[in-house]
Order: sequence, then C-alpha cells, then structure tokens
Amino acid sequence: MYNFIIQLVCAAILGVALTFGFSPYDSFCTLLISVTGFISLLRYFFKVSAYRKFSTGVYIKAFAIGYVYGFAHFCSSLYWIANALRIDEGLYGWLIPVAICAIPAVMAVFTAFFAIVLVWVMDVLFVCKEGRYSVCREVVTFGRACLFAFLSGILWVACELLRSYLILPFPWQILGYASAYSIEMMQLAHYISVYGISFIIIFVCTLISIRTRASVSFAILICIVVYAAGYYRLQLGGDDVHSGISVRLVQSNFYPNSDSHYISKLEKIQRVAQISDIDNDDGSVDYVIWAEAMLDLQQYDGSTTAYSSSLLDYASSLLKGKALLSGAILCDVATERSYNSIVLLNGGGITSRYDKRILVPFGEYVPFYDILSVIPVASVFGQFAFATGDSNQNNFTLSGNDGSKVRLAPLICYEAIFPFPYFRNNLHNADVIVNLTNDAWFGESIGPWQHMQMARMRAIEYGIPMLRVANGGISAHIDSKGRLIQSISFGKDGYIDATV
Repeated sequence: MYNFIIQLVCAAILGVALTFGFSPYDSFCTLLISVTGFISLLRYFFKVSAYRKFSTGVYIKAFAIGYVYGFAHFCSSLYWIANALRIDEGLYGWLIPVAICAIPAVMAVFTAFFAIVLVWVMDVLFVCKEGRYSVCREVVTFGRACLFAFLSGILWVACELLRSYLILPFPWQILGYASAYSIEMMQLAHYISVYGISFIIIFVCTLISIRTRASVSFAILICIVVYAAGYYRLQLGGDDVHSGISVRLVQSNFYPNSDSHYISKLEKIQRVAQISDIDNDDGSVDYVIWAEAMLDLQQYDGSTTAYSSSLLDYASSLLKGKALLSGAILCDVATERSYNSIVLLNGGGITSRYDKRILVPFGEYVPFYDILSVIPVASVFGQFAFATGDSNQNNFTLSGNDGSKVRLAPLICYEAIFPFPYFRNNLHNADVIVNLTNDAWFGESIGPWQHMQMARMRAIEYGIPMLRVANGGISAHIDSKGRLIQSISFGKDGYIDATV
C-alpha cells in the first residue's frame, strides 16, 4: 500500500509538471519528463503487478494512477476558470470550487481510461506461454517496442477525442499544443493536425520509457526527422499577402470587475476608438478591426433598430468613416434572442455579419438545460443565453481602393480552439482567418497564452495567415506557418498595422 501511495504522489507531481510543457512556459524538458515519467510509472506498476495475481484490483489501481495524473494536470492548467465566475461573486461565487474541481474531475476520467487500457495492452503484449515476464525483459524486442508505442499513441489520441467532444465540446489542453516550444515541430500539424502531434509525442515518449538503445535511438531519429521536415516547410516560399489591403488590429483591455467594465456603451466605443488612433493614419489604413463584443447593440425596449443605428453612427464618426470589422452583440427584434457576432460596418451601416456557431458551455449557453433548469442559477442564466448562428454562413470580403479583394474566414473566441474539419468549407475558401476574442475573462492567468497558441495552431493546420484581435489578451498578425509577424503584449492597449 505504501508503494502505491508513492506512485500516486509521483503521478500528481508529473501531472503538474505537464502544465509547464504548455504555454506560457513551453518547457520541452518538463513535457518530456512528465509524459515519459507517466508512461514509465505505468510500466513499473505493471512490472510489479505482473509477478502477482493479475486481478481487477490491478486495473482499479491503474485507473487511480491515471486519474491522479490527469486531475493534477487539469487543475493546475485550468484554474483560470474561476476568474470568469468572479464577475459576480454574489451570484456565482459558490460555483468557483465546483468549477475548479468538477471540470478537471471529468476530464481526468479519460486519462484514467488511457491508463487502464494501456495496462491491459501490456498484459496482452508481455505474456507468453511460460507466464508473465518482466516488462523490461519482454520489450527489448524492437518490434514489440514500436507496436507498444504505436498503440499508446493511438489510445491517447482516442482519449483526447472522447474528452473533447463526447460530453461537451471542449478540446482544451490537447497534448499537441505542447509543441509550441518549437515552431519547427509545430509544422507537422499542417499535415496531421494537432492530434497527430499528440500521437508523435506519445509515440516518442513511450519509446524513451522502454529505455533500450534501439528504442531511444529511434525516438531521437523521429524527433530529428520531424524537426527537419518542419524546418524545410518554413523555408518554402509563398506569399501570404493576397492584396494591398491594410488593416489596423486594435487591442483593448476592458476587464470584468474593473472600472472599465462599468462604463457606458458610448464611452467604451470612445475609448477603443482612441486606442485605434485614426489621427495617426496617413490614409493607408483601409479597415479597422476591434475585438469580440466591442459593440453592444442589444436593446429590449422596442427601440433596438434606432439604438443600434445611433451607436454605429457614433463609432463611424469617431473612426472618420473608416470601414470597421468588429465583434458585436446583436439582438433579433422578432425573437428577442441575442447573438455573439462579427459585423462589417462600411458607410455607416452593417453590410455583412457572422453569428458565432460554437458557443461556450456555461458561458454562452447552458448545456442540458432541460435537466439543469431546476437549479436556480442555471435557470436564470439560461434566459440570457446566446442563440447559435447558422451552420452555413459566408466569409467576409474586404475590398481595396485598387479593386483587390481578400476573403476573411471569421472565428469568434472559443471557435478558434477547434481543429479541422470544423469550418472546413469556410477556411478552404478563405485567404485570411480573422479571430476576434475577449480574453479578459481569463484574468491575469495562463489562460490567454493557452488560447493564443491554440489559435496559432489553426493558421498552421490550414496554411492560412491569421489576424487575431483580443480584448484583455494577446493580439497578433500570424503568418500561414504560425510565425508571429507582429504582436501586442498581454495587458497592453495598442494597435498594429498589417497588410493582407
């Protein structure tokens, strides 16, 4: 029992260490130590158990090791969830400990499932007619080592897919994002997506955990090949500029529970217009881009149309007639349903719009509302949930003074964390991805950096440059290979000009 407790403690330490493999830390060493250590811990556990009666209890203990590893990792990497609930601690404060523990508790189940199945795989692979042998002796065969690593990678990716989409759409902390320590390593996502990188990481770490000369050498060879392929792709030509259209990306910082959160809608527009600094423009800027929800156009007293027009006219006047692409909260007068949208404002009116299609669970809608509506908080919040945008929506088209055009595929906040095939039709018909987000809900935490790296991975996967504009986060102009051309640091007001 004492040895098992030590194994659980080691699993917890390794789980926390995995968090340091992701942004903003991007530590390759802790990534390698954590994943390799976790698989080695399971192999050691199996090695000890293999000499005893291999019973149901062994699988229960394997579940516990995997669960502790996952729970420690998700608690340490998703603690920022509590910040979103602090906007109204009187109403949501009691949910903070629930959110911090409940979400990691559910996600950890899939890490535990990985541990159980992996132990079963070892039981199948490392049993011969004479009985069970030491794992170390049995896997010295190079073929079995590769098969074990391959099955480990497949199993891990399957668990990531299940935890990302089975219960709620939440593909956060996919292991492939830990490749952000090297832009060369990230390039593989263009061919096999972020889940493919997860497979490679598990495959390599499993080979290293076997600790034979052949397996470790093969793991190193794979890393060299992946790095070389990424380096080669970075050297390939290709112009990301499809036109001469110039855009200004404006980053603001309106935080919940700060003084800026309680200002009027008009004052908010005035402040972000000041940051846009149109007076410091020589006429070359064609479009100004603001972050998610910068224009709150909803009104429920029957004057929605007039109210929206007055705010739009005010914004247009402050920008001196410049075309504006901005996040907006829109209200459907007929149904009184609100939408989290992006609008293109040109000539004083909305010329096109996009409504968010994937909403944030418990942030923008209440999942399983029919069941959870019995809870007072869920019932109240459900009345103000956003409506889901239509699945078939067109991209934005920006036009230059010379007649050139560029197609922008819109992604609002949470939508940028979904790997392909989501939005495949829109992104395959686009020249640029535009991602507007409000990351102020993360507070001063690691959340904005995690979110930034996920969005960056979309540019690599699709081979399309990205314009990312954030409130309370990190704004950037990212090329089609994931390199940051320009960016604005976290917590800073400002703008950058980019040509697309």
